[in-house]
Amino acid sequence: MPKMALGAALLALVSWVGLAPAAHANDEIREIVKEELTKDNGLRAYWKSGLRFDTADKSIRLKLGGRIMMDTAFYDDDDFQAAGVPATGNTEDGFEFRRVRLFNAGLLYDHVEYKLQVDFAGATGNNSGDGVDFKDVYIGLTNMDDCLGCLFPNVRVGHQFVKFGLESHTSSKYITFMERAAVVNAFSPSRKTGFAIHDEFLGDTLGYSAHVFSPTSNSVGDGDWDDGVGVAGRLWWVPWYECDCACKRLQVGVSYMSQ
Repeated sequence: MPKMALGAALLALVSWVGLAPAAHANDEIREIVKEELTKDNGLRAYWKSGLRFDTADKSIRLKLGGRIMMDTAFYDDDDFQAAGVPATGNTEDGFEFRRVRLFNAGLLYDHVEYKLQVDFAGATGNNSGDGVDFKDVYIGLTNMDDCLGCLFPNVRVGHQFVKFGLESHTSSKYITFMERAAVVNAFSPSRKTGFAIHDEFLGDTLGYSAHVFSPTSNSVGDGDWDDGVGVAGRLWWVPWYECDCACKRLQVGVSYMSQ
C-alpha cells in the first residue's frame, strides 16, 4: 500500500475513534435538552391577539403588544377651487403617525394586575415626536371577591381611563371612525392619574366604576392634588347579548363626573 494511502487510512481510523464518543455525547446532550424543553414547569409562549406568556397553572400571565396607526392624505387644489374655496396657497399632501404604542400587561397569582403602555407618537398631543405619552400605567388588585367576599371591588391605582361614557374608554382599535366624537373629546377626561374601584356582576351583565383623580394630571403622569380633585362614576347594564358566532351586546349606562 502506498505510504500516502496508508496515512489517509490511519487518519480516518483515528478520527472515527475520536469522534465516536463525541457524537454519542452530543446525542445525550440533545436528549437532555429535549427533555428540559418538553417539561411544563416554566413560562410557555404563544400567540393570542398578541404575544403571551403563562405558567402551566395560569398563576402568572403576561402579554406583550402594541399598535401602529398612520394617517396620510392627498389633496387636489382644483377640487377646492371648483367648489368655490379661495385659493390661499397649495394644500400639502402628507402623513403622520397617530399612534405608535408598546405595552406589557400581566396578572400575577390571580390577584395582582398591572399594565404599562406608552405611545411614541409625541408627548404634547400633536404628534410632534418630542417625547413619550403615558397611556395605561397602573397596578391593581383584582378578583378580590375570592378571598374578601363577593362585594369587595377590584382596585386600580395609576394613570388610567376615567370611565365616563362608553366611547371614551373604548380602545382606538375598535371605535368606528378614525377619531372619537367631538363631544366626547370635549367633555370626557380620558386618562387621568388617580384611584379607581370597579366590579361586574351577574355574568358581566351589570357593573359599576368609581374614580377619584387629579384633573391636572397630564400625559406624562404629572399633576397636582392642591388644584382640586375630580370624581366620576359609571353604572352600566347589558339587557341583551348573544354569542352564537361573535358576541353582540346592547349596553346601556349612566355616568357622572365633576372636576
